[in-house]
Amino acid sequence: APHKQCLDPFPNYRDARPGISLDYRDAANVVGHQQRSWLVYYCIKAFIESGGVPLIDLGSAGVPMFGCISLDLVGNGEVPTYGGKMAGIHIKADAADLSIFQDGSLSGVISNHTVEHIRCAKLMGTETAQEKIRLHCPGTELLDIFRAHWLRILRPGGYFCAVIPDDEPARESKSSVFLQDPSHCHAWTANEFYHTLIVPLVREGLVEVVEHNLWDNHFSFATTLRKP
Repeated sequence: APHKQCLDPFPNYRDARPGISLDYRDAANVVGHQQRSWLVYYCIKAFIESGGVPLIDLGSAGVPMFGCISLDLVGNGEVPTYGGKMAGIHIKADAADLSIFQDGSLSGVISNHTVEHIRCAKLMGTETAQEKIRLHCPGTELLDIFRAHWLRILRPGGYFCAVIPDDEPARESKSSVFLQDPSHCHAWTANEFYHTLIVPLVREGLVEVVEHNLWDNHFSFATTLRKP
């Protein structure tokens, strides 16, 4: 995370070394630990409530997560460890295509900074960050992915939990998450994500909102949806 986006209440984080925001081994990585501990909570909750049905971690980068099948597009040893011990992925596949899983087969789908990497229909894959800002793909094509894959494979009562970079503080500082990570295909504020993707799914009766935008860390927002 850029220095200006770090949590104010933690003075030890103000003087963080470069790269510390990606290192889960360092106690000063407040934002990283906040994100991962929140996901671990819902992993445990979904696992217990389902009687031991596993979850799937989309774009896991091989970092282990409680009760989860680890899925990523790249194989073992091909991606950074992000500080944690890289146990390796279980399935090499695209997070946008989970057709190998049966309906209602999992208790949870979690995503830690992966949803924003799902390919945008407007983008060819060669755009610069400035071009992505100008095109501003709203991400409505993710609705079909939610219906056909992420929600389809959830059992009734299962959870979809995602941590997503928040573009609002970046815009306030005349920046963009595209400038922070050019591999992003989407850049949402928490409000944009809610109205573009969550509201339509709620209206269709596909999800219930457990919580949304519950943080104020100037870096990411989180959303928890539950399949009725």
